[in-house]
Amino acid sequence: LRSCLFNKPPAMRLSVTLAAGFAAAPCCKQCTQPQNKYHSVDAKHGHCGETCLEDSKYSLYRIFEANLTKSNSTTPCADFGFPAYDSTETHGFGPVKDTLDLYDPAPPTVKKEDSPCCKSCSAPQNKYHSVDAAHGHCGETCLKDSNFWLFKIFEPNLTKSDSDTPCADLGFPTYDSTETHGFGKLSDTLDLYDPAPPAVKKEDSPCCKSCSAPQNKYHSVDAAHGHCGETCLKDSNFWLFKIFEPNLTKSDSDTPCADLGFPTYDSTETHGFGKLSDTLDLYDPAPPAVKKEDSPCCKACSAPQNKYHSVDAAHGHCGETCLKDSNFWLFKIFEPNLTKSDSDTPCADLGFPTYDSTETHGFGKLSDTLDLYDPASSAMLV
Repeated sequence: LRSCLFNKPPAMRLSVTLAAGFAAAPCCKQCTQPQNKYHSVDAKHGHCGETCLEDSKYSLYRIFEANLTKSNSTTPCADFGFPAYDSTETHGFGPVKDTLDLYDPAPPTVKKEDSPCCKSCSAPQNKYHSVDAAHGHCGETCLKDSNFWLFKIFEPNLTKSDSDTPCADLGFPTYDSTETHGFGKLSDTLDLYDPAPPAVKKEDSPCCKSCSAPQNKYHSVDAAHGHCGETCLKDSNFWLFKIFEPNLTKSDSDTPCADLGFPTYDSTETHGFGKLSDTLDLYDPAPPAVKKEDSPCCKACSAPQNKYHSVDAAHGHCGETCLKDSNFWLFKIFEPNLTKSDSDTPCADLGFPTYDSTETHGFGKLSDTLDLYDPASSAMLV
């Protein structure tokens, strides 16, 4: 229940905070009619809250506390792995005022086994899986469908499986270990699987000049390695590949890499394993093009463009340009310091008042014209 305080507008948050009261003992061990026990798990702040509410008021508090649930026991927080009483607080104002007990989780427990637990699942449980890209694992477990929403709070990638080998299907075929995490109703046993060794297969000609239904063209700019990649994917698989390729974008033409300044075909590679296998064409950027002008281009910007600037400390310049807001994310990949300006003279405001030159960099949709400014001369008082 505490989480609702962190999602209110500042004025409401202030009034709620000012109205908060604290008690030294639990308020809500038992509820008396017409009230019933309700609870909510606030995973973000590591608490579970219990309160007594009239059923008729549930819809009102649900607006502010999305996880609010009517309890089927008198110890719902302990049942969910939050057994330690923390404090009792009164939050809110007027008709939205409520007193609740907050409980802390039990110390985390991890129990390891030597053999898989979850090769197959028996009713009423079904197979679920989750890819943890950050730690390089895929996990498989058996859950009741009715408990999915609860574990989904703590594991955002949790997905109901459509086979008995979802991790292998997704490129994680190697069994690693079996672990039991949590406490009470939040306890779960899962099998962890490691990915297959990376496989890269190179081809001599492009695979993906055009895509046939049900596949569509997608692309991604890999600025770190100086490539742009094009591939053909089903829209339904986009979310999966997006986990591993954050810049993956659905294309609005058949030549997205050329449009973005990567016109030169380099190679075709197949990466991955199983359902995570993908073939893509890699393109190199055009040779850098710089065109210099004798007068500023970008003193003022006209809609739909707005003024942006960036300080290049390494080269001692500040640059000003006019961009559409919709193109900001693209240029930001190559210019991390790019910032929307709140005046027409951002470089002068930042200590770069002297106009140096105007240059046009890039190619295609990555072409941009900018004014470069030098810093003011150093001044020393003796």
